[in-house]
Amino acid sequence: MANELNLKTTVGLVAVTAIGWGEDRATRWNNVAMVGRSAIADANWAVGAISCTEQDTSDVTGTGTYVGTFPAGITAAGEYAVQFYSGASPTPGQQAIGVQVINWGGSAISSQIGIVPALDSAAQTVGAAIAKLADDNDGADFDASTDSLQEIRDNGDANWGAAAVSGGARTITLTVDDGTTALEGAKVRVTEGLNSFELATNASGVVVFALDDATWTVAITKPLFTFTNTTLVVSADAAQTYSMTAIAVPASNPGRVTGFIYTYDEDGVIEVGATVSLQAAKFPGKGLSLDTAIRTETSDGNGLVTFTNLFAGTTYRIRRGSDRDWVTAKLPTTATGTIELENVLGADV
Repeated sequence: MANELNLKTTVGLVAVTAIGWGEDRATRWNNVAMVGRSAIADANWAVGAISCTEQDTSDVTGTGTYVGTFPAGITAAGEYAVQFYSGASPTPGQQAIGVQVINWGGSAISSQIGIVPALDSAAQTVGAAIAKLADDNDGADFDASTDSLQEIRDNGDANWGAAAVSGGARTITLTVDDGTTALEGAKVRVTEGLNSFELATNASGVVVFALDDATWTVAITKPLFTFTNTTLVVSADAAQTYSMTAIAVPASNPGRVTGFIYTYDEDGVIEVGATVSLQAAKFPGKGLSLDTAIRTETSDGNGLVTFTNLFAGTTYRIRRGSDRDWVTAKLPTTATGTIELENVLGADV
Protein backbone atom coordinates (compact mmCIF):
# COMPACT_ATOMS: atom_id res chain seq x y z
CA MET A 1 0.00 0.00 0.00
CA ALA A 2 1.06 3.60 -0.57
CA ASN A 3 -0.26 7.14 -0.37
CA GLU A 4 -2.77 6.33 2.38
CA LEU A 5 -2.01 9.73 3.89
CA ASN A 6 -3.55 12.65 2.05
CA LEU A 7 -3.62 16.35 2.95
CA LYS A 8 -4.88 19.32 0.94
CA THR A 9 -3.21 22.56 2.03
CA THR A 10 -0.97 25.38 0.79
CA VAL A 11 0.84 24.94 -2.52
CA GLY A 12 4.63 24.82 -2.46
CA LEU A 13 5.46 24.01 1.16
CA VAL A 14 9.12 23.05 1.47
CA ALA A 15 8.25 19.96 3.47
CA VAL A 16 5.23 18.29 5.06
CA THR A 17 5.57 15.52 7.62
CA ALA A 18 3.08 13.47 9.58
CA ILE A 19 3.05 11.72 12.96
CA GLY A 20 0.85 8.69 13.60
CA TRP A 21 -0.98 8.42 16.91
CA GLY A 22 -2.58 5.29 18.38
CA GLU A 23 -6.24 4.61 18.98
CA ASP A 24 -5.95 5.86 22.57
CA ARG A 25 -4.08 8.98 21.37
CA ALA A 26 -1.57 8.32 24.17
CA THR A 27 0.87 6.36 22.01
CA ARG A 28 2.64 7.28 18.78
CA TRP A 29 4.83 5.73 16.13
CA ASN A 30 8.58 6.07 16.72
CA ASN A 31 9.69 4.36 13.51
CA VAL A 32 9.88 0.98 15.26
CA ALA A 33 6.78 0.57 17.40
CA MET A 34 3.93 2.39 19.05
CA VAL A 35 5.29 3.84 22.29
CA GLY A 36 4.01 6.14 25.00
CA ARG A 37 4.54 9.80 24.23
CA SER A 38 6.59 10.20 27.39
CA ALA A 39 9.09 7.70 25.98
CA ILE A 40 10.09 10.16 23.27
CA ALA A 41 12.35 12.97 24.35
CA ASP A 42 11.62 16.46 23.10
CA ALA A 43 14.89 16.45 21.18
CA ASN A 44 13.81 13.29 19.35
CA TRP A 45 10.22 14.40 18.68
CA ALA A 46 10.68 14.15 14.90
CA VAL A 47 11.71 10.46 15.10
CA GLY A 48 9.10 8.39 13.29
CA ALA A 49 7.75 11.33 11.32
CA ILE A 50 6.42 10.34 7.91
CA SER A 51 7.59 12.35 4.94
CA CYS A 52 4.85 13.55 2.56
CA THR A 53 5.33 14.61 -1.05
CA GLU A 54 3.42 17.29 -2.94
CA GLN A 55 1.67 16.01 -6.05
CA ASP A 56 2.39 17.94 -9.24
CA THR A 57 0.49 18.36 -12.48
CA SER A 58 1.96 17.23 -15.80
CA ASP A 59 3.73 20.60 -16.18
CA VAL A 60 5.25 20.27 -12.69
CA THR A 61 2.86 22.74 -11.11
CA GLY A 62 2.21 22.14 -7.42
CA THR A 63 -1.31 21.14 -6.42
CA GLY A 64 -1.21 21.62 -2.65
CA THR A 65 -2.04 17.94 -2.18
CA TYR A 66 0.55 16.07 -0.11
CA VAL A 67 0.59 12.28 0.18
CA GLY A 68 2.51 9.82 2.33
CA THR A 69 2.56 6.13 3.22
CA PHE A 70 1.15 4.81 6.47
CA PRO A 71 3.87 2.84 8.36
CA ALA A 72 3.79 -0.85 7.36
CA GLY A 73 5.34 -1.64 10.75
CA ILE A 74 2.02 -0.86 12.43
CA THR A 75 0.29 -4.24 12.26
CA ALA A 76 -2.36 -3.83 14.95
CA ALA A 77 -5.78 -3.11 13.51
CA GLY A 78 -7.53 -0.05 14.89
CA GLU A 79 -8.26 3.63 14.48
CA TYR A 80 -5.26 5.90 14.12
CA ALA A 81 -4.98 9.69 13.98
CA VAL A 82 -2.36 11.22 11.72
CA GLN A 83 -1.31 14.81 12.37
CA PHE A 84 0.37 16.78 9.58
CA TYR A 85 3.02 19.45 10.18
CA SER A 86 4.80 21.98 8.02
CA GLY A 87 8.54 21.32 7.89
CA ALA A 88 10.76 18.26 7.98
CA SER A 89 11.26 18.14 11.77
CA PRO A 90 8.12 18.80 13.84
CA THR A 91 8.68 19.91 17.43
CA PRO A 92 6.64 19.50 20.64
CA GLY A 93 3.78 22.00 20.74
CA GLN A 94 3.97 22.81 17.04
CA GLN A 95 0.52 23.50 15.57
CA ALA A 96 -0.68 20.84 13.16
CA ILE A 97 -1.87 21.94 9.72
CA GLY A 98 -4.18 18.97 9.24
CA VAL A 99 -5.51 15.73 10.72
CA GLN A 100 -6.59 12.48 9.08
CA VAL A 101 -8.35 9.60 10.85
CA ILE A 102 -7.59 6.15 9.45
CA ASN A 103 -9.19 2.80 10.21
CA TRP A 104 -6.21 0.49 9.76
CA GLY A 105 -6.83 -3.17 9.09
CA GLY A 106 -3.28 -4.24 10.01
CA SER A 107 -1.84 -4.13 6.52
CA ALA A 108 -4.17 -1.86 4.61
CA ILE A 109 -6.77 0.84 5.20
CA SER A 110 -10.27 -0.33 6.02
CA SER A 111 -11.75 3.14 5.63
CA GLN A 112 -10.88 6.76 6.18
CA ILE A 113 -13.01 9.79 6.83
CA GLY A 114 -13.61 11.94 3.76
CA ILE A 115 -11.83 9.67 1.27
CA VAL A 116 -13.62 8.06 -1.69
CA PRO A 117 -12.18 4.63 -2.65
CA ALA A 118 -9.58 4.90 -5.40
CA LEU A 119 -10.88 4.36 -8.92
CA ASP A 120 -9.68 1.49 -11.06
CA SER A 121 -9.08 3.58 -14.15
CA ALA A 122 -7.89 6.99 -15.17
CA ALA A 123 -11.43 8.10 -15.93
CA GLN A 124 -11.91 10.18 -12.78
CA THR A 125 -15.66 10.77 -13.23
CA VAL A 126 -18.25 11.33 -10.55
CA GLY A 127 -20.30 8.42 -11.86
CA ALA A 128 -17.28 6.12 -11.72
CA ALA A 129 -16.53 7.24 -8.17
CA ILE A 130 -20.10 6.54 -7.07
CA ALA A 131 -20.06 3.19 -8.84
CA LYS A 132 -16.80 2.24 -7.14
CA LEU A 133 -18.11 3.40 -3.77
CA ALA A 134 -21.33 1.40 -4.18
CA ASP A 135 -19.42 -1.72 -5.27
CA ASP A 136 -16.92 -1.45 -2.43
CA ASN A 137 -19.53 -0.89 0.25
CA ASP A 138 -22.44 -3.07 -0.73
CA GLY A 139 -21.62 -5.23 -3.72
CA ALA A 140 -24.16 -3.17 -5.65
CA ASP A 141 -23.98 -1.86 -9.19
CA PHE A 142 -24.42 1.84 -10.00
CA ASP A 143 -26.64 2.51 -13.01
CA ALA A 144 -26.69 6.17 -14.02
CA SER A 145 -30.04 5.72 -15.76
CA THR A 146 -31.74 4.87 -12.46
CA ASP A 147 -29.37 5.75 -9.62
CA SER A 148 -28.13 9.26 -10.43
CA LEU A 149 -29.42 12.07 -8.21
CA GLN A 150 -31.25 13.59 -11.18
CA GLU A 151 -33.00 10.31 -11.99
CA ILE A 152 -33.96 9.85 -8.34
CA ARG A 153 -35.35 13.39 -8.28
CA ASP A 154 -37.28 12.88 -11.54
CA ASN A 155 -38.68 9.62 -10.25
CA GLY A 156 -39.79 11.41 -7.11
CA ASP A 157 -41.55 14.11 -9.12
CA ALA A 158 -43.43 11.48 -11.08
CA ASN A 159 -44.28 9.04 -8.34
CA TRP A 160 -43.80 10.16 -4.73
CA GLY A 161 -46.76 12.52 -4.77
CA ALA A 162 -48.86 9.72 -6.26
CA ALA A 163 -48.23 7.17 -3.52
CA ALA A 164 -51.39 5.38 -2.52
CA VAL A 165 -52.81 6.11 0.93
CA SER A 166 -55.62 4.93 3.21
CA GLY A 167 -55.14 1.16 2.95
CA GLY A 168 -58.37 0.34 1.11
CA ALA A 169 -58.92 -2.50 -1.34
CA ARG A 170 -59.32 -0.44 -4.53
CA THR A 171 -56.62 1.59 -6.32
CA ILE A 172 -58.15 4.89 -7.34
CA THR A 173 -56.03 7.12 -9.58
CA LEU A 174 -57.20 10.72 -9.83
CA THR A 175 -55.80 13.28 -12.27
CA VAL A 176 -56.40 17.02 -11.87
CA ASP A 177 -56.07 19.49 -14.74
CA ASP A 178 -57.43 22.84 -15.89
CA GLY A 179 -59.14 21.25 -18.84
CA THR A 180 -55.88 20.99 -20.75
CA THR A 181 -52.80 21.12 -18.53
CA ALA A 182 -52.07 18.97 -15.48
CA LEU A 183 -52.13 20.91 -12.20
CA GLU A 184 -49.37 20.26 -9.69
CA GLY A 185 -49.91 20.94 -6.00
CA ALA A 186 -53.70 20.71 -6.05
CA LYS A 187 -55.00 19.31 -2.75
CA VAL A 188 -57.40 16.42 -3.26
CA ARG A 189 -59.50 15.22 -0.33
CA VAL A 190 -61.79 12.17 -0.45
CA THR A 191 -64.33 11.71 2.36
CA GLU A 192 -66.76 8.97 3.32
CA GLY A 193 -68.37 9.21 6.72
CA LEU A 194 -65.58 9.56 9.27
CA ASN A 195 -62.96 8.47 6.73
CA SER A 196 -61.09 11.36 5.11
CA PHE A 197 -57.81 11.33 3.21
CA GLU A 198 -55.86 14.09 1.45
CA LEU A 199 -52.98 14.17 -1.04
CA ALA A 200 -51.35 16.85 -3.21
CA THR A 201 -51.01 16.17 -6.92
CA ASN A 202 -47.55 15.55 -8.36
CA ALA A 203 -46.05 17.14 -11.48
CA SER A 204 -48.35 15.00 -13.62
CA GLY A 205 -51.42 16.17 -11.70
CA VAL A 206 -51.89 12.70 -10.22
CA VAL A 207 -52.79 11.31 -6.80
CA VAL A 208 -53.47 7.67 -5.96
CA PHE A 209 -55.75 6.56 -3.13
CA ALA A 210 -56.43 3.05 -1.86
CA LEU A 211 -60.14 3.15 -1.02
CA ASP A 212 -62.80 0.68 0.03
CA ASP A 213 -66.09 0.27 -1.80
CA ALA A 214 -68.34 3.23 -0.99
CA THR A 215 -69.54 6.55 -2.32
CA TRP A 216 -66.85 9.13 -1.64
CA THR A 217 -67.05 12.92 -1.76
CA VAL A 218 -64.20 14.48 -3.76
CA ALA A 219 -63.05 18.03 -2.94
CA ILE A 220 -60.16 19.75 -4.73
CA THR A 221 -58.55 23.10 -3.88
CA LYS A 222 -55.76 25.15 -5.44
CA PRO A 223 -55.14 28.91 -5.27
CA LEU A 224 -56.75 30.83 -8.14
CA PHE A 225 -58.84 27.82 -9.20
CA THR A 226 -62.33 26.66 -8.28
CA PHE A 227 -63.89 23.20 -8.17
CA THR A 228 -67.37 22.04 -7.28
CA ASN A 229 -67.33 19.04 -4.94
CA THR A 230 -68.52 15.84 -6.54
CA THR A 231 -69.04 12.18 -5.63
CA LEU A 232 -67.15 9.10 -6.73
CA VAL A 233 -68.64 5.63 -6.47
CA VAL A 234 -65.91 3.09 -5.76
CA SER A 235 -66.55 -0.56 -6.56
CA ALA A 236 -63.39 -1.50 -8.48
CA ASP A 237 -59.97 -0.10 -9.39
CA ALA A 238 -60.57 3.08 -11.35
CA ALA A 239 -59.03 6.20 -12.87
CA GLN A 240 -60.79 9.54 -13.05
CA THR A 241 -59.87 13.00 -14.31
CA TYR A 242 -61.25 16.17 -12.73
CA SER A 243 -60.91 19.65 -14.24
CA MET A 244 -60.66 22.81 -12.19
CA THR A 245 -61.73 26.26 -13.41
CA ALA A 246 -59.20 29.08 -13.40
CA ILE A 247 -60.32 32.30 -11.70
CA ALA A 248 -60.00 35.38 -13.88
CA VAL A 249 -57.54 37.50 -11.89
CA PRO A 250 -57.25 41.20 -12.81
CA ALA A 251 -54.13 41.74 -14.86
CA SER A 252 -51.46 44.23 -13.85
CA ASN A 253 -49.55 46.59 -16.11
CA PRO A 254 -46.36 45.24 -17.74
CA GLY A 255 -43.58 44.83 -15.20
CA ARG A 256 -45.99 44.78 -12.23
CA VAL A 257 -47.54 41.92 -10.28
CA THR A 258 -50.97 41.12 -8.86
CA GLY A 259 -51.04 40.15 -5.18
CA PHE A 260 -53.85 38.01 -3.81
CA ILE A 261 -55.14 36.66 -0.51
CA TYR A 262 -58.15 34.55 0.49
CA THR A 263 -60.40 35.50 3.43
CA TYR A 264 -62.00 33.02 5.84
CA ASP A 265 -64.45 33.46 8.71
CA GLU A 266 -63.98 32.25 12.29
CA ASP A 267 -65.30 28.79 11.30
CA GLY A 268 -62.70 28.37 8.57
CA VAL A 269 -65.22 28.93 5.77
CA ILE A 270 -64.56 31.20 2.78
CA GLU A 271 -65.87 34.66 3.64
CA VAL A 272 -67.37 37.07 1.14
CA GLY A 273 -67.29 40.82 1.68
CA ALA A 274 -64.27 40.97 4.01
CA THR A 275 -61.98 44.00 3.64
CA VAL A 276 -58.20 43.87 3.35
CA SER A 277 -55.98 46.95 3.25
CA LEU A 278 -52.52 47.41 1.76
CA GLN A 279 -50.02 50.28 1.92
CA ALA A 280 -46.58 50.75 0.40
CA ALA A 281 -43.93 50.99 3.14
CA LYS A 282 -40.56 50.84 1.40
CA PHE A 283 -39.84 51.42 -2.28
CA PRO A 284 -36.28 50.53 -3.33
CA GLY A 285 -34.50 51.79 -6.40
CA LYS A 286 -34.21 55.19 -8.08
CA GLY A 287 -36.26 57.48 -10.28
CA LEU A 288 -39.79 56.56 -9.07
CA SER A 289 -42.14 57.95 -6.41
CA LEU A 290 -44.92 55.72 -5.06
CA ASP A 291 -48.00 57.04 -3.26
CA THR A 292 -48.39 55.67 0.29
CA ALA A 293 -52.17 56.00 0.31
CA ILE A 294 -53.94 52.98 1.83
CA ARG A 295 -55.67 50.72 -0.70
CA THR A 296 -58.66 48.68 0.49
CA GLU A 297 -60.28 45.82 -1.44
CA THR A 298 -63.22 43.52 -0.64
CA SER A 299 -63.27 39.73 -1.03
CA ASP A 300 -65.39 38.41 -3.89
CA GLY A 301 -67.66 35.37 -4.10
CA ASN A 302 -64.62 33.08 -3.86
CA GLY A 303 -63.30 34.90 -0.79
CA LEU A 304 -60.53 36.28 -3.00
CA VAL A 305 -58.97 39.73 -2.62
CA THR A 306 -56.60 41.05 -5.29
CA PHE A 307 -54.29 44.07 -5.52
CA THR A 308 -53.03 44.94 -8.99
CA ASN A 309 -49.93 46.81 -10.12
CA LEU A 310 -47.68 45.97 -7.18
CA PHE A 311 -43.95 46.53 -7.61
CA ALA A 312 -41.59 43.57 -7.22
CA GLY A 313 -39.01 44.14 -4.48
CA THR A 314 -41.26 46.61 -2.66
CA THR A 315 -42.22 46.23 1.00
CA TYR A 316 -45.94 46.58 1.74
CA ARG A 317 -47.99 46.68 4.93
CA ILE A 318 -51.17 44.62 4.95
CA ARG A 319 -54.03 44.07 7.40
CA ARG A 320 -57.62 42.86 7.56
CA GLY A 321 -60.30 45.12 8.97
CA SER A 322 -59.13 48.00 11.14
CA ASP A 323 -58.53 46.49 14.59
CA ARG A 324 -55.23 44.71 13.95
CA ASP A 325 -51.61 45.77 13.59
CA TRP A 326 -50.15 45.88 10.12
CA VAL A 327 -48.15 42.90 8.82
CA THR A 328 -45.07 43.72 6.75
CA ALA A 329 -44.46 41.78 3.55
CA LYS A 330 -41.68 42.30 1.01
CA LEU A 331 -42.37 41.09 -2.50
CA PRO A 332 -39.47 39.13 -4.07
CA THR A 333 -37.51 41.11 -6.64
CA THR A 334 -38.13 38.22 -9.04
CA ALA A 335 -41.94 38.26 -8.60
CA THR A 336 -43.99 38.16 -11.80
CA GLY A 337 -47.61 37.51 -12.72
CA THR A 338 -49.51 36.71 -9.51
CA ILE A 339 -48.19 36.24 -5.99
CA GLU A 340 -49.72 35.19 -2.67
CA LEU A 341 -49.56 37.89 0.00
CA GLU A 342 -48.64 37.28 3.65
CA ASN A 343 -51.24 35.77 5.99
CA VAL A 344 -53.03 38.28 8.21
CA LEU A 345 -55.57 38.15 11.03
CA GLY A 346 -58.41 40.57 11.55
CA ALA A 347 -62.05 41.05 12.50
CA ASP A 348 -64.66 42.56 10.21
CA VAL A 349 -66.75 45.35 11.75
